[in-house]
Amino acid sequence: MRSTTVINIIITAVLIILGSILGGSYTNGLHLFWLSVLIIYAVVIQFLYNIILIQNNELKAERDKVSAFFLRRNSNNQSYMQCSFFPKNNGSRIVKNRLTAMEIYVTSTMTLQTIPDVKISVNKECRILINHQNVNATIFAGERNFYLQNALVSNLENKYFKYSFDMEFISGGDYIINVEANNGDAVLVVSNSLNIANN
Repeated sequence: MRSTTVINIIITAVLIILGSILGGSYTNGLHLFWLSVLIIYAVVIQFLYNIILIQNNELKAERDKVSAFFLRRNSNNQSYMQCSFFPKNNGSRIVKNRLTAMEIYVTSTMTLQTIPDVKISVNKECRILINHQNVNATIFAGERNFYLQNALVSNLENKYFKYSFDMEFISGGDYIINVEANNGDAVLVVSNSLNIANN
């Protein structure tokens, strides 16, 4: 029996008995009978409350397990991870032939066992640098693919990941950028576009 249960029962019994003593009916047999019934009732209510509390906690744990299962087994295996691509240009236009700092944020609703690998696919010629070092591109189906190894700059609780790098766009116009995050269990792809100014 938990200490809170014992304390609640004792307090209830003391209040009932104290009320009876102060009311002057402690010597009445019928009153003592009903007093005993009230104390038993308080004990039963406390036990039922404890059972409901334990069942609610168990039910919550099972709901969390089921939710995690369905998040992992959805049709695209993508719902528990989210990704965003953020150019740090302070609101100004991005101009060609200039380095622009970029950040990618990957978040997960659950703790990931492995850190997601990030790949960027770009439809036009550009350069990507990590710590002032060029990242080699592989060209496939007209897209330039860059694997951002060593771009991770922050990791919180294996649920929040921040990647940082620099990009230089060689020409003006619209660039289509696909960001792919892959942790070995799920693959998340986010597509966006950037309009690059000529000057």
